[in-house]
Amino acid sequence: MSSSRSVFFILLAVVIALVQAFAASGFAETRPRSQDKAGKVWLVYFFASDCEKCGHVKTMIEALNVNYPVRVKAFDVDRKPNYELMQRLQAIHSKRRFAVPLVMLGETILIGEAEISAKLESAVRKLARSGGTPLPYLGRSPERTSPETSNAACRECDERGRPPDIADELKKIRGFFDRWR
Repeated sequence: MSSSRSVFFILLAVVIALVQAFAASGFAETRPRSQDKAGKVWLVYFFASDCEKCGHVKTMIEALNVNYPVRVKAFDVDRKPNYELMQRLQAIHSKRRFAVPLVMLGETILIGEAEISAKLESAVRKLARSGGTPLPYLGRSPERTSPETSNAACRECDERGRPPDIADELKKIRGFFDRWR
């Protein structure tokens, strides 16, 4: 019985090593990346229509669009669903209190005109050069609320209110291996 476990773990280690080697080799990428070509950078921008500082940030984002491939998903918090979305995102992504203007890109959250002015362009430049970034996680989408339309992985994300992070996944793997000991 113990020899079969050893064989299992050896085979598992070989499979993991092969997957890592395949991913590191670059064959796993579906599109070529060149350092000269910048990737699309998605921003989520929360603003209030009567906020002067939000207007300055909007102008800044429009100027960035000239030099970088920036895509923006903007939300006016004067509309109740957008304000509620901002509050849910605060609970999911940050211990800091959200306020407008607010910009989210990649793993970065910038709050207030001063912080956005100081850090936005360098964050966009870095993300664009590294191949871009997808739209930040905005929580459960309304079209996936019924169990028939959502798959098991998304249901788990929706129940927790955020996508699983690497620490959660590693805990699951460790728990699996601990059961075999």
